[in-house]
Amino acid sequence: MRPMLGWAVRSPRCGVSGPQPRRWWGRGLRLAAALLLSALCLAWLGRQVDLAALAARWRDVPMGHLVGGVLLAWTFPFWRAARLRACLPPDAHVTPGSCWRIVAEALLWAFLLPFKLGELSLPLLIHRRLGVALLPAAGLFLLLRLADVAVIVGMLAVALASLGLLVETPVWRAALALAGGGLLLLPLALPRLGRVLATWPPFERRWLRLALDGLTPVQSSPVRVRLLLTSWGLWVTQAALVALMAHAAGLRVAVDLVALASAAGNLAFALPVNGLLGLGPQQAALAATLQAGGVPWDAAVAVAIATYLAVLIGALTTGTTAWLWQAVGASATSSPRRGADP
Repeated sequence: MRPMLGWAVRSPRCGVSGPQPRRWWGRGLRLAAALLLSALCLAWLGRQVDLAALAARWRDVPMGHLVGGVLLAWTFPFWRAARLRACLPPDAHVTPGSCWRIVAEALLWAFLLPFKLGELSLPLLIHRRLGVALLPAAGLFLLLRLADVAVIVGMLAVALASLGLLVETPVWRAALALAGGGLLLLPLALPRLGRVLATWPPFERRWLRLALDGLTPVQSSPVRVRLLLTSWGLWVTQAALVALMAHAAGLRVAVDLVALASAAGNLAFALPVNGLLGLGPQQAALAATLQAGGVPWDAAVAVAIATYLAVLIGALTTGTTAWLWQAVGASATSSPRRGADP
């Protein structure tokens, strides 16, 4: 484990006290923009939707399917925690529970803060909770996000090739499928990319080298395989959630269309334009993709909303549990011991 960097904790500026008007204005503008984006996406989703038919569709949904969706959403932090634990140094002595608390709380902040600002909490939590220096933690965070994007885009390309929505000729469909397969395997090569970049002159600066130090524990083949498998498991579980919600809505959707819709929604969620509580482009992309595959618009909207609610409930419950667990543990550690043995 590397020592903490001296510049990781910023000291307050001298002579500055009280709330800063510009900062509050910036927060207010971001919140207003997030609300506007969520309202626009809801209005777009509600176009040409018969609310009575939508309500009737959900009255027939078995409650077990909705509960199963939340249970699937609860598994997301476990996949992320297993991946984070695999990428940490062997001498870090980190428990699975501490990794689970970090990723669950980071996922909670990703929903609570607009425009993906909550994503920045992951390297900060790794730095504060595990003692990893801030720049290597940021490098590890970048590696995990690149692995996510590679798997999501790979799923998207393979599904597009299978459905023939983007290209129709067999040669181009095969080329697209091969490109998607390569992206699905890209997490195996991403850690080695850091070692290659470290030899380039533009990366001679110290802060860049410190960020690339976060990739050092991920160089061995077993760790890279675990990175690949946990990334696959995470996003396949996300697609399984979409399939479960489609089945709950009484739809029979092909596997490749489910994979395409899930990948499109997750790719839209990765963009820094999400609205309040994660409501925005993800649901619009998921519904639009299902409609492009032949699903009626009201049913596509129902699946998108149900998937969103399952993920939101899962993130709020697991994130709040992780935050309370950490707070209680910190309080018990800091409180003076009573009745100590003589």
